[in-house]
Amino acid sequence: MDTFLVAKMEKLLVDKLVSLWLSPAGKAAVQEVFEGKEKFKAYVQSVDQLGVWLRLPSKKGSTDRTLDSLLLLKWEYLATAQVGTGTGEILPEDEKRERIQ
Repeated sequence: MDTFLVAKMEKLLVDKLVSLWLSPAGKAAVQEVFEGKEKFKAYVQSVDQLGVWLRLPSKKGSTDRTLDSLLLLKWEYLATAQVGTGTGEILPEDEKRERIQ
């Protein structure tokens, strides 16, 4: 992806809770992470020429992932994304408090 498109995607996706749909190749590549799902929600931490860096919530009862875990989803693994139109309600509560202070 070229620099212009990366900048546009960054403005649209970073610091937002985004619904993402995987391409068939993406579904196969990250099958274990998303347990075969083709749609999931994640907070977008960063966007670069490689893809979208996602902040994943921990699974209930699991200690292998924390809120700080990041996953790179390559552009070719992403079929489409849906972003909410609001600004404040899409950040985790602790981040809302940090921005207010």
